[in-house]
Amino acid sequence: MTNINQTVWRLLAQDLSIQKNLKKGLINVRGLAKYLIETYSLRASLDAVISAIRRFENSETFKDEEKLSKEIFKDCVFFTKNHMACLTIRLDSEIGKLEDVFSKTRKNFRLIRAKKYSKIIIDQPYLERLIELFKKEDIIEVQKNLSELRIVLEKESPEMIGVLSKITNEIAMHNVPIVEIISCLPDTLVYVKEDDTLRAHQAIMELTK
Repeated sequence: MTNINQTVWRLLAQDLSIQKNLKKGLINVRGLAKYLIETYSLRASLDAVISAIRRFENSETFKDEEKLSKEIFKDCVFFTKNHMACLTIRLDSEIGKLEDVFSKTRKNFRLIRAKKYSKIIIDQPYLERLIELFKKEDIIEVQKNLSELRIVLEKESPEMIGVLSKITNEIAMHNVPIVEIISCLPDTLVYVKEDDTLRAHQAIMELTK
């Protein structure tokens, strides 16, 4: 029983939409149990899975996380900026060349360096000038017409567990693909296509309710 409880709780914890609908009483628990068994090939009886779901609903962890989530997002503020672009380049490109552009776009310049590539997010009017700084063979991808959603959390502490997952899950529930995400708490920067800005905006609003 312990193992099936842990399995079911893990599955429920990963699905924000199920959590929200459980809280609102909109989900038939028996139907949800059947869905979990069939979707994840759970080796457990229907009654055992139903019991695990009930335990999840009544668990202090679930209640505490819901309370903490409200505390974290209730006073957050967020800003939207359109007309952004993202340039992906090879990691060994000469990043030092960015200094000239950076000095003129300090407020809206993001640099992400990973193992293989670097990404530069910048105001789109500066994109062509940025592209000129690098060799053609070093440029992997150019993405235009992006929106930046900057979410600023009022509360900043080690207790902010699962903040990113709550943000990304809520946006996914609104069927919005995330182009890029940068976290530097209390700020979280989410980049989506401009056509998806309204739905992404609505998703963030849902977190603040």
